[in-house]
Amino acid sequence: MELAEANAKTTYDYHRFTTRLNDPFTHAQKIQVVENMWQVAYADTHLDAHENHLISKMAGLLHVTHGEYIGAKMRAKDATGPT
Repeated sequence: MELAEANAKTTYDYHRFTTRLNDPFTHAQKIQVVENMWQVAYADTHLDAHENHLISKMAGLLHVTHGEYIGAKMRAKDATGPT
């Protein structure tokens, strides 16, 4: 946790993180990462604008299409139940 918190304080771009996923992950795995991020965002039943922006940016860097991004968002929202 300490390492993650230290990295979060000094990180100014997400490219270095997504490059570690782009080569070894299949396209389906990248979509699953985006869906998992949506699940975390919806966990508190409140979607913050910053969460929306971050996931959108990450999806783009992972080469997930807008349609796949929306599909992942809807699946995650459906999994959390009514809000």
